[in-house]
Amino acid sequence: LGTGSQSAGYGEQSASIDPGLSQHKFKGLSSFPYALRSVTLAWDRQRLILNARRRVAEGELVFSDRYPSRTIGAMDSPRLVEESQKTGSIVAIYNRLAWLEKRLYEKIPPPDIALKLKVSLETAKKRNNQRDDKDGDAYLAARHRQSADWYMHGTSYVHSIDTDQTLEETIRNDKETIWEAL
Repeated sequence: LGTGSQSAGYGEQSASIDPGLSQHKFKGLSSFPYALRSVTLAWDRQRLILNARRRVAEGELVFSDRYPSRTIGAMDSPRLVEESQKTGSIVAIYNRLAWLEKRLYEKIPPPDIALKLKVSLETAKKRNNQRDDKDGDAYLAARHRQSADWYMHGTSYVHSIDTDQTLEETIRNDKETIWEAL
């Protein structure tokens, strides 16, 4: 993190990378618990990042393991899709929540430095198979594509790091990249 300008436009990457993976489309009254959760999560993320930015302004270094984007449906990012085909008061309330979620993410400033850890899908599958709580191959492939496309307009420095190598090599490369960026 660090000081940075507010992002320009929201719509640069507003289409979902994998439709249906993490987007939420209006489904009537049953959509409200999810929509309320999405808005409160956006509020929590915005507050957390703005607090971190204040700490950076005071001279601290702040590291985060993930960072939101403005891509609807991406990891740690907006989820709600406004309903444009239906009308009525229920849809209007849902659309207002989707609008509020979008605005909260718009107020999240970009990080100064982002390290994009990249791994081949084959290696990700091998590592997944070694875990106790395995994800399905389709889900894993969708998340792999999604994380590869992370983007936040205004990020000063984005560096990709190959994590197909050993953990020790990855950590060494991370450290070198961070020192280089500072």
